[in-house]
Amino acid sequence: MLDRFGKNTWLMLAPMAAIVIGAVVLVFMPQSGQLKRLESQITAQRYKLRAESEQASVVPELVRQVEGMKQRYKDFDHRLPKRTELGGFLRDIARHLDEHDLSNQSIEPGNPTRSELFHTLPITMRFRGSYMNIARFLHGLAEMERLSRVEMLQIARDNGQEDLEAEMQINIYFTER
Repeated sequence: MLDRFGKNTWLMLAPMAAIVIGAVVLVFMPQSGQLKRLESQITAQRYKLRAESEQASVVPELVRQVEGMKQRYKDFDHRLPKRTELGGFLRDIARHLDEHDLSNQSIEPGNPTRSELFHTLPITMRFRGSYMNIARFLHGLAEMERLSRVEMLQIARDNGQEDLEAEMQINIYFTER
């Protein structure tokens, strides 16, 4: 009977061992491999996330720099007009001279010089007026939409005269198109 009990036990244990071995081979090992692959993917994604967050951390600094540049260049709305607009600019200058009660006005355009991207036209102006009127005229010139640059400015007082004599050369820039 002991023999029979041992044989029956072995008959029961063998299929159970086969089931356990099959479960290990067919279920545990593949899932263990898949778990390792997923863990390595998680680790790689964490490294990637850390690297991308470091890259993204510069964005607020870039936004701050862009805002600073916007503030610095907010008044840089001058434009580079076409040559056909030069007459209008000269009329605007003459109007500004009149508005600020500047007398003995003379506006003398020079010869344009060419460059690859734009052309330059020097303009020499002479006029007479009070210090405040000349200052207002210069401020108005700076506020004009037209891109210009003061190259030379001389202001002198005539002996015994209340008004100042001013001579200036400005360059204006234009395109042929």
